[in-house]
Amino acid sequence: DSLPEHYNGLGYMNLISMIFEIETLLFDFKKSLDEKPADINLLFIEEPEAHTHPQMQYIFIKNIKSLLENGIVRQDGNNRKLQYIITTHSSHIVSESDFDDIKYLKKQAKSSVISKNLKDLEKEYINNGEEQNYKFLKQYLTLNRAELFFADKAILIEGDTERILIPAMMKKIDNESNVDDEKLLSQNISIVEVGAHSKIFEKFINFIGVKTIIITDIDGYYEKTLYEADGITPKTYQNGNVKKEVI
Repeated sequence: DSLPEHYNGLGYMNLISMIFEIETLLFDFKKSLDEKPADINLLFIEEPEAHTHPQMQYIFIKNIKSLLENGIVRQDGNNRKLQYIITTHSSHIVSESDFDDIKYLKKQAKSSVISKNLKDLEKEYINNGEEQNYKFLKQYLTLNRAELFFADKAILIEGDTERILIPAMMKKIDNESNVDDEKLLSQNISIVEVGAHSKIFEKFINFIGVKTIIITDIDGYYEKTLYEADGITPKTYQNGNVKKEVI
């Protein structure tokens, strides 16, 4: 039995339509020998995640790269690169994108919009001697928590215990609150597990301008100065006659 194409869901129909339209545009560039492609050719794709499930979004962003990477290749040798810009609210698409290609747009007061290039964030980490921290951040966000790009507020937590307790606490506060428009569970708040690495996220959080609370253990210590009276023999002394031991 054959199933009609229109039996597909809205997500499939949307993606099929986009791919056909892109192929048609590329074909028009190739077939017209009288017209030459411009030096700069831009293709805008607006929110391709509409009506699609997460797995389809992963597949789409991977395949769209291979579909467009060769640009406009013509038989007469007059080839041009095709630059494409994808606007999205999907953390799944962001997580499969190259970190350095991401442009972050944020609405400010008075309806103004700021645009930030994530390559500039890399410079901040490197200039501060935190290149390894940036590498960790990039791997963590692309594999795990790209939703931070779209959050209005964020709660950075340490582990599973906080992940279970925080939503329960938020629900309890909402139930006890008499103000309907300030319910915590109705706000765009991301709860992100960062383990013992919350300090690595400081520059990133400041960069994207998300209001953040960090809830983590206080792994404190103090320095105790040990003298010979404490049973320290001379051969264990450091820095002259004093040894500082971190406890």
